[in-house]
Amino acid sequence: MQDIGTYRNGGNALPKGWWGLIAVVVAVIYFPSLHHAFQYDDVHSIVENYHVRSLANVDDFFWRADMFTADPKGAMYRPLVLVSYAVNYALGGYNVEGYRCFNIAVHLLNGLLVCHLLHRLTGVAAAGLAAGLLFSLHPIAGEPVNYISSRSELLAAVCYLSSFYFFIASPGGWLRVLSMGLFALGLLSKAVAITLPL
Repeated sequence: MQDIGTYRNGGNALPKGWWGLIAVVVAVIYFPSLHHAFQYDDVHSIVENYHVRSLANVDDFFWRADMFTADPKGAMYRPLVLVSYAVNYALGGYNVEGYRCFNIAVHLLNGLLVCHLLHRLTGVAAAGLAAGLLFSLHPIAGEPVNYISSRSELLAAVCYLSSFYFFIASPGGWLRVLSMGLFALGLLSKAVAITLPL
């Protein structure tokens, strides 16, 4: 398998400093929002949802949609999102900074994946950087990063992009199996991941 910083057709390495640039930009943009309170759906999905207060419920998240929220009308099947909330709670209770740091980290990973994918597909390092920065800075990303309940979109995206990356990285073998596994994890985050095979 090739180095992750190398694209298949040309072998040009993506300058590692560019990944650092994307990380700095994401930090500068999103760290000022760390202390903002839970809002809107965060209240019934996280704060009032006693199911996420115990890691003992993780198994149940995968077969009970009613554990998604304290509001019975808001039941959804997004077990990977619930697992992430439960881990956040286990690490820091309702310390909102921990939840938001998780979202920022996943958004950064998504930006780096976009950067690497475009570099791999085009063979042009600058295209990868431009795409990664555009994805990381675009205002539409503000909601899933700052609104904890929109974490489902971040998790679905990281699984989606990773699955796509591993699918194109190899014509077969275990990387294809990994790609399918990541696709399944995307579906466990948000149903929109079903579009990936298209």
